[in-house]
Amino acid sequence: GVVTTNKSDIAKKIYSLREHGLIRDKNKFSDKNQGAWYYEQQNLGFNYRMTDIHAALGNSQLNRLTLNTRKRHEISSFYDENLEDLPLKLPFKSEDSYSGMHLYVIRIDTELVKLSHKGIFIELRNRGIGVNLHYIPIYRHPFYKQLGFDPSNFPMSEKYYSSAISIPMFPELNNSQLSYIVKNLKELII
Repeated sequence: GVVTTNKSDIAKKIYSLREHGLIRDKNKFSDKNQGAWYYEQQNLGFNYRMTDIHAALGNSQLNRLTLNTRKRHEISSFYDENLEDLPLKLPFKSEDSYSGMHLYVIRIDTELVKLSHKGIFIELRNRGIGVNLHYIPIYRHPFYKQLGFDPSNFPMSEKYYSSAISIPMFPELNNSQLSYIVKNLKELII
């Protein structure tokens, strides 16, 4: 992925974290009495440096950013207009910002639909619709389960997890595909 910011302090932190948390600016060293080879790891980071090929690909995608974002907003508007009368909670859109519309997550009112959340999900996949669930609460993953996290301590996350489905959202979706998605959702929900 790519991170962008217009804040120089955030950019410096990101540069450091992408290179194992290393600092090479001798003015910021804790130990200033080392040789020219010296660097310090002042934060825990990882190797997030991308290859030149990935950088070129990412750079070329920036040329399509405005068009792709506009297309995602058109798809979102189509979904909003065609799903508004269903027992669903549609994505919140703040009037104070302009989202990249990375995902379109619907929340199913499971008390008002004929199939279960899981049943709707499976049937949409069976019909060739690439739905997903973004995101599984972190405490449900094995690493965190072993730390003793109890799902009952997170009722809102559990409510979200038991009702959310991400429906397809990518710029290449055409009107026929969007109509197919909406038609199938309606069949399964009402």
